[in-house]
Amino acid sequence: MALQWLILSYVVAAEVVIAVVLTLPYPMLVKKRVVSLVSLILQPAASIVAFAGFQLLDIYWKNEHRLSCSSEVCTATERDRYEKSIYKAQRNVVLCAGGILLYWCIYRICKYNKDLEILEETEKRYKDERYDPPLSVCFTCKDEHLEGSKYHYYCATCNLEFHRGCHRFPPEVIHPFHPSHPLTFVCTNPVFHISMLAPFWKDESMNSDASESDDDDVVSVSEENVGKCKCCWRPRNESYYHCFICNFSINALCTRYRPPLIISYLKSHQHTLTLFHTRLPLPCNACGVSLDDSTYKDFVYACLPCSYMVHRNCIYLPRVIKLTRHPHRLSFSSVLSSNDIPCGVCRQSVSVNHGQYSCNKGCPYAVHSKCATRDYVWDEKDLEGVPEEPVDVTEPFTRIDESTIRHFSHDHHLSLYCNDKSRDEEENKFCQGCILPIMVSEKFYGCVQQCDYILHEACACLPLIKNYPLHRHSLILRVPFPPEHHELWFEEYDEGMFQCSSCYQECCGFLYKCGEEGCKFQLDARCASLPDPFTHGSHGHPFFFSFTCGTCMVCKIFSFSYSMLECVKSKSLLCLKCATIPCVAHYIYDRHPLTLCYGEEDATNLTYWCEICESNIDATKWFYTCNCCGVTLHLRCLLGYTTGSSYTTLRREVGAQTQRNESKLGSILFREMVIIKFSRLQFAKCIQRNK
Repeated sequence: MALQWLILSYVVAAEVVIAVVLTLPYPMLVKKRVVSLVSLILQPAASIVAFAGFQLLDIYWKNEHRLSCSSEVCTATERDRYEKSIYKAQRNVVLCAGGILLYWCIYRICKYNKDLEILEETEKRYKDERYDPPLSVCFTCKDEHLEGSKYHYYCATCNLEFHRGCHRFPPEVIHPFHPSHPLTFVCTNPVFHISMLAPFWKDESMNSDASESDDDDVVSVSEENVGKCKCCWRPRNESYYHCFICNFSINALCTRYRPPLIISYLKSHQHTLTLFHTRLPLPCNACGVSLDDSTYKDFVYACLPCSYMVHRNCIYLPRVIKLTRHPHRLSFSSVLSSNDIPCGVCRQSVSVNHGQYSCNKGCPYAVHSKCATRDYVWDEKDLEGVPEEPVDVTEPFTRIDESTIRHFSHDHHLSLYCNDKSRDEEENKFCQGCILPIMVSEKFYGCVQQCDYILHEACACLPLIKNYPLHRHSLILRVPFPPEHHELWFEEYDEGMFQCSSCYQECCGFLYKCGEEGCKFQLDARCASLPDPFTHGSHGHPFFFSFTCGTCMVCKIFSFSYSMLECVKSKSLLCLKCATIPCVAHYIYDRHPLTLCYGEEDATNLTYWCEICESNIDATKWFYTCNCCGVTLHLRCLLGYTTGSSYTTLRREVGAQTQRNESKLGSILFREMVIIKFSRLQFAKCIQRNK
């Protein structure tokens, strides 16, 4: 009986060797011969499976009828013989199972290699029977193929050939915009392929080889395609579908993702809206824009029983929104009670017959639906069903008495004063909020502890949270004071200076910063204090905050910042940098205040000279003048090359020093020294610049 197990052991070892030989990498010819040889011996070697199965049954029968040796009568020799028989039975089971499993693995390896050989032979036979001739006629566009192109598609089942790109489009389609006749695919470019379409139209068939293009693959749009697509109303592309009976055309891309035929959105309309492909010269019931406006390319949906027609995007307009231009929420309504209300954004009249947003509280305030949902006006939050939060009216200070307050930006009490000193007697006081000097007869709050902390009365009343018309989020007031917060300020702003996002000037005073995460909009106190509308002495009409790009009427600089002041009547634009120029300023060598002159209308016989740079002043432009002494100065000479830089630089140097000085006398002496030094440096720079 031991001989049969010895033979089975040799058979299993041989199977292991054969399996290893079959899996080793060989040249293709050697591999085929090894597989053929092993396949010849597989059929007679199948008896190994039957032999191993019989031995498994024999082991099972003997295990069931084996006498157990667990009693005390058994001797030690009998007990050893019993344990050895159990071990041999387990070993034999492993041999039988291994022989069967290895035979199956060898069979599968040989079958896999045989299948590969059959596929290779089929492919070779197919290549021998059919060669790739030049493309005769494309099944889609019916155009002949140029010999210079590298690739085309072929369907072996249908015996059809396609251009690259034409395989994505059927020869004829039935489109809902023109259901009466089928539309035929037309391609004016014979070398059309998928890379000429938009990137998102590429599919899996575009591999690395197909992405290569020939020299003749890059072709511009033909000037002869003068028609328009009846779906998107854009110029007709090189590939389009056309009805030769009705002369109806639609771009090929517009046929891929078709708009829904019906839309049911009860928030917008109580009935189901149906796609209306004809563009009529009628206004949209939601936005008022004409449905056939070529600049506004969108699908039109209509409710014929109600005579209601809207753009597809207008269907999903939000119901309730909140804009920073108005303190209350605005609700979408289709009818306006009054026709005399201008739009709160573009300042044009709002029609009573079209959709718009009006105030929930009954204020005479309305906004066009298109103006209200602009990206830079609306924060993209639909507040329908959201409870309205109470308005935070917390003042930035605690009032101690009628003339004393405790401002959150300072540790000491501030008392209200009036700067009634003359120019010779007064000190150089600068407001810590707007970085502008305290002018004669102006009221200001000063520290009662004599620590030189000063605020204009208006700057002290700046709200903690402000809604700015040119930004869609609320702004939070931040200050570099009190001193314990000073280090944190310098960690964020290296030199203690920040740049305003509206006027693009540097400042170191009060800062309004956007509270939304990731938004870096910041505003200085001067721009934040401008009202809407804003009346300026240089213009007879009020200015409104506008997102219009254009040239400032003062500095003649074209701005792309979308932060301008616009006069609705004259269409004049004023940038915020020029709008925040102080109307009254001080010159260190003049005892009187200087007023801002907005230029002379007839300056042919007028000659003005700047007292600092001693050069000629253009009388048609803005300049500072003293009505008592006749002193005239350039804006850049008094305020710096960048408007306001003199005040901010001086304020930074004086403010940093006063934080370190312990006595008021030392602070005053240092401040006077800085003023004299700065004025001389500014004078030297102006002289050098005008040379």
